[in-house]
Amino acid sequence: MLPAPTAINFPEELKRARVNSGLTLKQLAEKAEISEVMPGRYENRKAVPTHETWDKLNKALNLKPEENRNNEYIVKDISIEIKDDVYSRLESNTKGFQTPSDTIGMTIYSHEVLSVIKMVTASIESSEEVIQECGFREKNILFHYSSDVIDEAMLFVLKMFPNYTINYNCTPNALNLNIENRSTKS
Repeated sequence: MLPAPTAINFPEELKRARVNSGLTLKQLAEKAEISEVMPGRYENRKAVPTHETWDKLNKALNLKPEENRNNEYIVKDISIEIKDDVYSRLESNTKGFQTPSDTIGMTIYSHEVLSVIKMVTASIESSEEVIQECGFREKNILFHYSSDVIDEAMLFVLKMFPNYTINYNCTPNALNLNIENRSTKS
């Protein structure tokens, strides 16, 4: 089974499974009954599949749950494993503060923020030549994160690129970026 779509190793594991199955990107798309361009976008971190598409990819690659190399539990788009002793320690360390579930929720939230930062940063860095040449670039990144996660991630991204004016808009399935080089502003 592939790691959860939001797992950091998802793109590499998808490619590994596809290559091991002897499929091209186009063949995988046909077998999974998804758009021809999407497997390549998933492998290059340009998009994150929905849970339904993730299921289709697993079926197309003939992957079964016991083939999951990381022994992860899959819950919607989140991949975590918590052993009983770790959960007990969480429970004892959080007495009087928050529940283990709250701690886990905060950990997942932080992971999602870091995932968005990584994808947006990679997208901007891959466009820097065009931004320098043309002065601006519009980018759309397909993924499914809450607007809270995206807003928090973008606070960090804006600080990482002080030479750019970055405006963004969240939609249910994508983040739309407008990036402008401040040095070319009139």
